[in-house]
Amino acid sequence: HLFTEEGNYEVKVESIDSAGNKAESENIRFVIDKEAPTVEFFDEEDSGTKLISENVYNMDKVKVKVEDEALDYDSLSFKVKKYLNDNDTEYIKYEDLEFENGEVIIPFNEDGIYEIQVSGTDKSGNPINEEVGKIKFIIDKTKPVVNIKNYDTLNGSFNKKVDSVKFSVNEANFEQSNLKFTVKKTKPNSEPVDIEVKEESIKKLSEENGNHEFELAGLFKDDAKYDISI
Repeated sequence: HLFTEEGNYEVKVESIDSAGNKAESENIRFVIDKEAPTVEFFDEEDSGTKLISENVYNMDKVKVKVEDEALDYDSLSFKVKKYLNDNDTEYIKYEDLEFENGEVIIPFNEDGIYEIQVSGTDKSGNPINEEVGKIKFIIDKTKPVVNIKNYDTLNGSFNKKVDSVKFSVNEANFEQSNLKFTVKKTKPNSEPVDIEVKEESIKKLSEENGNHEFELAGLFKDDAKYDISI
């Protein structure tokens, strides 16, 4: 019960019989290690950006880093799972891609929902915790598409009144808080003035298959020229 704490141990055994004969001493060295290896995931192009599970990223490659003072490099492996429609999944094959010195860089060519699972042990046999070695994330390298309804007829037109401007955003990973507007009002013989777009002026009309429809209302009350950028 002497060796319960982690650390490097050296044991030396000596023996002398009753006649005074001394045996050659025996030395043994060993390590007690109870800690499992750690795993971290990074954007390969920006190694300072540590990935967080369930987040959305615009990236091409993921760098996986496994650390332990006595890592068993030969035990390391990884699997990549892609989530398809209706929660079906498929495993992505990476031929001849292996860990080197505890690191591996995994390329991703398509947008989608992915999960990486890393397995392995240290030289004491401590396995990588399943949750520590797993990350699920979304890769989205596609730009949102903004479309103003009736753009061709409304742009540059003269109107008795315009109650609202309808527009849509086509984006699978859409966050309404990321919508940015620039609205300028120019009255006759005046300089352009910026109009603040408040939350109550933005009304969401519908959402289907990544297409989000809105209307911008309550801003076009004065006789003036209006310039809108979304």
